[in-house]
Amino acid sequence: MMQYIRERATSKFAKFLFLGIGISFLGFGGSSMMGSLGDPAVAKVNGEKISTSVLTQAYMNHLREQGGVTPEGAAALMVKKNVLNGLIQEQVMQQATEKMGIMASNEAVRDAIHKMPFLQENGQFSKQRYQYYLQQQGLTAEQWENLLRRDMTTQLLIRAISDSVIVPQESIEAFAKIDREKRDLSVISVPLARFVKDAIVTDEMLAAYYESHKHEFSTEPRVKIAYVTLPEVTNDEITVTTEEVAAKKAEILEKQKATESRNSDQLIIQFSTEDEKQTALSALTTISDALKAGNLSFEEAKAEIEQNPEGLYYQTGNLRINGTQGIETALFGLTMDAPYSAPVVTDNAVHVVRLLAIDGDDALSDEALTAKATAAVKQSKEAAIKANHEQHFQEVAEKNAESLDLLAQTFNTTPVETDWLSLTEKTGALKDQATFDMISQEMQLVGGKNSEAYQADNGEIRIVRVQAYEAARPLTFDEAKPQIETALVRSEAEKKARGLIDAINIELAEGKTLADVAAKHDVTVKNYTDLSAVNINEAANNDPEIAAVLEQGFSVARTYPAAFVALSINDHVDGVIVNNIEPGKLSDYTEEELTLIGQYLRSDMANAETLLFMQGLYDQSQIEVYQVPFLTE
Repeated sequence: MMQYIRERATSKFAKFLFLGIGISFLGFGGSSMMGSLGDPAVAKVNGEKISTSVLTQAYMNHLREQGGVTPEGAAALMVKKNVLNGLIQEQVMQQATEKMGIMASNEAVRDAIHKMPFLQENGQFSKQRYQYYLQQQGLTAEQWENLLRRDMTTQLLIRAISDSVIVPQESIEAFAKIDREKRDLSVISVPLARFVKDAIVTDEMLAAYYESHKHEFSTEPRVKIAYVTLPEVTNDEITVTTEEVAAKKAEILEKQKATESRNSDQLIIQFSTEDEKQTALSALTTISDALKAGNLSFEEAKAEIEQNPEGLYYQTGNLRINGTQGIETALFGLTMDAPYSAPVVTDNAVHVVRLLAIDGDDALSDEALTAKATAAVKQSKEAAIKANHEQHFQEVAEKNAESLDLLAQTFNTTPVETDWLSLTEKTGALKDQATFDMISQEMQLVGGKNSEAYQADNGEIRIVRVQAYEAARPLTFDEAKPQIETALVRSEAEKKARGLIDAINIELAEGKTLADVAAKHDVTVKNYTDLSAVNINEAANNDPEIAAVLEQGFSVARTYPAAFVALSINDHVDGVIVNNIEPGKLSDYTEEELTLIGQYLRSDMANAETLLFMQGLYDQSQIEVYQVPFLTE
C-alpha cells in the first residue's frame, strides 16, 4: 500500500511535513456533497461540487458539537471557512480512496454499528434503538451506513500509511545516543562584582553612549490621581409582598423549562400508511388511557408493545427542551403526579411518553421554591436601589466636574489622593486595571474632568480624576548619566571577566594544569561527572543558575586542547569545559523502555508520513472556492 502511495507522491511534499493539515469529518446528513441541482456550489474539488446547503449543514453540526454557541462577525466567518476547509479535505481524501480502490466492507460497517454503545441494550445490539436513532436523524439505514463507510474508509487509508512505517534500528540507536548522553564538565564562575571597582568609565564614553542610545532614555509618563468610592447602601428595610413572591414563583417555573432536564422512556408503534397510523393511534390511545387510570402497569404495556411487529420500547435518557416538537412538548407538559402522555404522532410513528424524573426547579418543594422566589425578589429590589444610588453618584459628579469635593461631601466620604504614579509600571492605585483603563482615556488624562462611575477590580464603585499629568520626554544627558554609567560599568566588568577566561585558556593551551591556573587566578573549579539531562537539577542542588550553566554545557562542543567556553548568566560569566562525552547506549534502557521508544518513534514517523501524503493529495487537487453569500455574511 505505501509503495502505491509513494509512487503517486512527489519530493516537493517534504516541505509540508509539519504543516499539520487536519481532516475534519463533518457529517452533513447525506451521502453526497453535491446537494440538489439548484443548490449553488461553494467549492469544487477536482470538478466535484460542494454545495452551499452541505456547508450550511456542516456548519450547524459544528456549532451543535461546540455547545450551540453561535459566533458573530469575523469569528463566524472564520469558523465557516474552517468548516469549508474540512469539507474540502474530506472530499480530497474520499476521491483518493476511490481511485485506490480502498473501501470499508459491508461486514466491517455492520460490525462497527453493532459495537456502538448507544445502540446497545443490556450489552447487545438493539435493532429497535437503531431504527429509532435513524428516525431521529432523518436518515435511512443506507444513507447513514454510507456516511459511516466513508469515514471508516478514510481511516483505513490513514491506517495503511501508519502500518507501513518501519522504525530502523539505527533510528532507535541515534535516539538513545542523544537521550542518554553523559558528559563530564568542568565549570568556573566569575562574578562581575569582582571587576566593578576596576571598571573605568570616562566622560567621553558616557557622552558617546548617550548620543548613540538617546532613544533608550526617557522619563516614564506619570500621573497624580484622586478618587471617591461610593459607600455601601444598607438594605435592611426591604420588604417583599406575597403577590411579588407568587409572581416570581410563576416566572421561575416558566423559565426552568429551558434549563431542567427530564428523564423519560417511550412506547412506540411505527407506521407506513394512513391505515397503519390510525391503528397505531387507536392502540396507544387505549394503552395511555389504561395507564392513566391505573388499570395497566407500564411493564404490562411494554410487553404488549414488544409483541407488536411494529412496536418498540425506547429509553430517551436525560433531555432538555430544545424546540417545539410534539414529543418534547408532551414530555415537558407532564408532572411526576401525571407521568403519562396522550399519544403523540410524528412522521412515521406514534409515541406514548412516560416521565421518569425531573432535574430542575420543578422538583423543588413549594417551601423551597417560595424561599428561592423571595430571595430573587429581594435581590432585584436591592439591585434597583443600588442602581439608583450609583445614578445619583454619577449625577453629582457631573454637576461639579472640576472637583471631587462636592461629591465627597454629598456622600459623606473623603477623596483618596495619590503621589506620582507610573503609567508604564502601573504603580500604586494604577495596579487596579479598571482605574488604569479609566484614567488612560484622553478626557481624564489631559482634560481635568471627573470620570464616569466605574467598577474597580475589587467591586467598589468609584469616580476618579487626574490631578496632574506628565507625558514621557527624553532624558537629558545629566538625567540619563546614572543609568548609562551602570550599563557601561557592567559592560566593562563583563569584558574583564571574559578576558580572565581567555587568559586561563591561553595558559591551559601552554600545558599548565587546570588546578594551577585556577589557583593563580583565584577561581573555583567545579567538576561534574556522568552528567545527563535527567540529573542536571540534582547535580545543581536545585540551583536554577547552576542548572542553566549545566544545561548550556550540553550544547557546547568538546575542544582540543581543552578550553573554557564563556557563557553570560545574570551577574556572572561562567566558563564550561567539556572533558568527556559518552553517547547513550541501548543497554542503558530496560526492554520496556525500548519498546516505548520504538512506539514513540513509530508514531512520530507515522504522523509525518500521513501529513506528507495528505498535503501531497491536497497539492495535486484542483480546488476552486466561490464567494457565495454564506461565506461573506
